Amino acid sequence: GQGEAILVRDEAHVVLVDGGGLPGSRWDIGTSVVVPALQALGVRHVDALVLSHPHPDHYVGLRAVLEHFGPTRFYYPAGTEVPAWIRSSPVWSRVQAVSLTEGMAFSVGALAWRVLHPPQDYRPANVNEASLVLAVTYHDMRILMTGDIERGTEDRLAQAYGPGLQADVLKVAHHGSRTSTTPTFLEAVRPRWALC
Repeated sequence: GQGEAILVRDEAHVVLVDGGGLPGSRWDIGTSVVVPALQALGVRHVDALVLSHPHPDHYVGLRAVLEHFGPTRFYYPAGTEVPAWIRSSPVWSRVQAVSLTEGMAFSVGALAWRVLHPPQDYRPANVNEASLVLAVTYHDMRILMTGDIERGTEDRLAQAYGPGLQADVLKVAHHGSRTSTTPTFLEAVRPRWALC
């Protein structure tokens, strides 16, 4: 199915990538599922939120996380807009929103994040292809976050980075859809584990 929220944390810092949601539904998954799940994991504060791309199955739950856990940074892909559902939150003015493009980097505690996609001035074929692709390094482990990219972006990344895409963990793109996770891309990433 669709919907995605990924918790990434070190010993003292927390980043949430996407917040889940059901396309076409008015159900607030953030209040009902995401916030309670984070609390059950002992999360008391979230340092940053990352929106891979503005589709409801990735952003609906982020508003409740924003209001309950007080993150100060919100990252999203260049060439897209933060959805009005999130911007209309009464706490949005307290957040630093940062548009990310290829080559940028940021750190949250021991988590080092490098942006591999989208390039500056990128004009995607669709919103999925605008998804952030992030290489996350934690000590000697590397995670590749792929949002909902499809074959075109996977081909571009494999050509641009080759073995530089290698990662221990691959977040499989587009919920395991047939439009993604091509043999060429898998050969470049060579993951030990894949999360879908």
